[in-house]
Order: sequence, then structure tokens, then C-alpha cells
Amino acid sequence: MPSSVALTTHLLVQLAVVLGACRLAGALLGRLGQPQVVADMIAGFALGPLALGLLAPSVQLALFPRELELAGATVAHPSAQILHVLGQLGATLFMFLVGLSFDGAGAIRHLRTATTTAVASLAAPLVVGGLLGLALAGGALGIAASDDGWFGAHIPGWQAAWFLGLAVAVSAFPVLARILEETGATRTTVGTVSLACAATDDAVAWMMLAGLMATAGAAAHLGVLAVAGGLVYVAVLVALRPLLRRYARWATEGGDALRPAAVGAALVLLTACAATTEMIGLHAVFGAFVCGMVMPRELTAHLTGRIAPLTTTLLLPLFFASAGLRIVTDTLLDPSGWLVLGAVVLVAVVSKGGVSALVARWSGLSWSQSASVGALLNARGMMELVLIDVALRAGLIGPKLYTVLALMTMVTTFAAAPVFALTRRRWPASAAPVDVERMPAVPAGTT
Repeated sequence: MPSSVALTTHLLVQLAVVLGACRLAGALLGRLGQPQVVADMIAGFALGPLALGLLAPSVQLALFPRELELAGATVAHPSAQILHVLGQLGATLFMFLVGLSFDGAGAIRHLRTATTTAVASLAAPLVVGGLLGLALAGGALGIAASDDGWFGAHIPGWQAAWFLGLAVAVSAFPVLARILEETGATRTTVGTVSLACAATDDAVAWMMLAGLMATAGAAAHLGVLAVAGGLVYVAVLVALRPLLRRYARWATEGGDALRPAAVGAALVLLTACAATTEMIGLHAVFGAFVCGMVMPRELTAHLTGRIAPLTTTLLLPLFFASAGLRIVTDTLLDPSGWLVLGAVVLVAVVSKGGVSALVARWSGLSWSQSASVGALLNARGMMELVLIDVALRAGLIGPKLYTVLALMTMVTTFAAAPVFALTRRRWPASAAPVDVERMPAVPAGTT
């Protein structure tokens, strides 16, 4: 077993490599109009078996060892566990930031367009993706569902359908907000509608994921207890809103400054919430997300400004690196892997991006504006990576399906910025920014 000094040194080397790769990727992809977070995601995946493992497998295994021979048994390498835990901490803090950014006011500004597009952009992927999941679970395309790492053992068809529907339904709300902010389109109709739709869809999707994870691979009574515990958890946090408002008044000292102890108090609440949902059978990220949603909105900018820099610059790249290590390249060497990847990408693009664009057009937007909405909502980013990480840990999916969904995430997220830029050039002159209150700013580096 490596000593604590050896593990610390190894972690520091990993940090230097991961952060350096992210900065290099950011400098290169920034010229293509990609935000830093997309570069972080691609760099993290490239450090795994997908690129570095193919080009220099011995170097990749030395940097990111996965297993260790100990007393004649193969166990997870402690270095990999440390990297995973730090990445999970980043994911938990990230979901808290996403919850902080959730704002239902955008839907009110363009109620009809936002509501119809949000419903369609969630319902269509759930149905079409669910049908694909049901087909795969039933052995469609000549693929055995539980064979070679597609779905977990003993996963019924309805759970496979539920999960795959959610997997193509989520959107990358923060990266969507970042693209809009960088292009000055936040206050346009497209920006307002897209933000409202993505926030609503992700909130509903995470509630549905919590219910699915509560029943996946568990006894029925444990699933019921987890769902009931989740409902009680949400109810308690909602009931605490008056106390949180008092906390907000204390935290801001009656002005714009934030007390030094206020961030510490928020982190105590956040970690307690995350631990609570983890212990009752739900994932920690669910507790963090709901905690962020119930925090007073006047604290959004303060807490985001304090928590986001370390989260997005240091911890999220580690999450991407850890996620990239789970990719299995055998998937791409098997024709069935390419078949499933093509089917998933097609379903994801058509059911999410295509349907969102059509409904936005039906609601009154121009074709170019509707295409912009569809491109933005079709990005999935880290929201998808957290979702498939949760599913893999719960045994709901296997490593091959994880690989397919991770690659689908890369494709759809990478395409969002250039397609948005292309379609925005054709917006009508009347699509200038409107005079509405801006959504809470999302810091650089989130997705």
C-alpha cells in the first residue's frame, strides 16, 4: 500500500497534469468559440483510455492507476479513490451552484413560449429515449442488455427506459447560460426562453432521477423509504425558508458586503444536506441541488462568487478526469458499440434539440431563433456526466453504456456553441436584447 507521502505526491502530479491539460485545451478550443468548461471536459476525457491510454498506455497507467495488487487480491488503487472523492466533492458543489442559479422568473417573462417549449423539451426525450432504453433492455439490435456492460444485472425494462429517457432529457443549464452571457444574448427572447426551459427541465429530471435511484437495485421497502425520506427532506428545507431569509439578512449585514462567516455557514448546511440524502438512499448531488434551490436569491451572487472559482477551476477538472477514466475503449472496437452510439446520438439530437426547435417555432419564434433554442437545449455537459456517474455507481448501467452516453455528451455539448453562433447570425432585427432583469451570472468554467 502506498504511503500517505507517496499518495500526496502522486495527487499533486495528477493535479498539475490535469490542470495543465485543461489550460492547453482551453487555449486551443477557445479559438473555435468553445467555453473553457468544454475544453476541461475534453481534456479530462483525453487523459483517460480514450486518448492517452491509446497513445501511451504505460504513461496513462502510471499517472492514473486504477487497481493495486494487495495480498494476492486486486483492489481499487487508493490514488483512484482519492481522485474520485475529490471529483464527487466538485460535483456536489457544482450541483449546489446549479440550484442557486435556478430562477423561475424567466418563464414568466415569456410564459407561453417558455412553458410549451419546456414541456416538449422534457416530454419528447423521456418518451423517445425511454422507448430506446426499453428496446435495448429487450435485446433489440442484437444486443443483450445485461451482456458486456450495457445495463446492470437484473435491471428491469422499465428502469432501463426511465433512465435512458432522463439521459437524453437533461440540458447543461450553466454552460447554456455561459454561452448566452459571452455572446450578450442573455436578455434576448432566445436567452430567456432557453434559460427557463433548461432550468425547469433539469429540476424535474433530477427529481425523477432521485426516485429512480431510490428503487434501482434495492428492496422495495428501501426504495419507498428513500422516496419518502426525499419528500420529507424537501419539505423540511422548504419549511426552513423563513430561517434562511433571516440568515440572508445576517449574512449581508444589511448591505452589499458578505460576512466572512456566512460562506462557512452555507457550506455547513450544504454538506449536511448532501450527507442526508446520501444516507437515505439518494445521491448527495440531489441534496446539494435542492439546498441551492431554496437558498434566498439575494445570496446567489455572493455565494456563487465565493464557491465557484475553486469548484470550477480545481475540482471540476478532477471530476472530468475521473469520469474519463471510466470509459472503456472496447465499446468503440465493437460494432454494436457504434450502433448504440449512433442510435443514442440520433435520439438525443432529434428528441431534445429538434423537438425544442419545432415547438419554439410553433410558439412564435423565427426559424433561426428556434434553431438557436434547440442547439442550446441540446447541450448536456456536466449535468449528463453527473447523471451517468450516479447510474454507474448504483449498478443501473454498465461501463459500455456509460461510455456511449459520455461520448454523446461530448458531441452534443461541443456542437452547442458553433451551432448557436451560426443560427444567431440569421436572427431577425427585432430580436435585440429586451429590457428585463438578468439571470444570475454563471461563472466561467461551469457546465
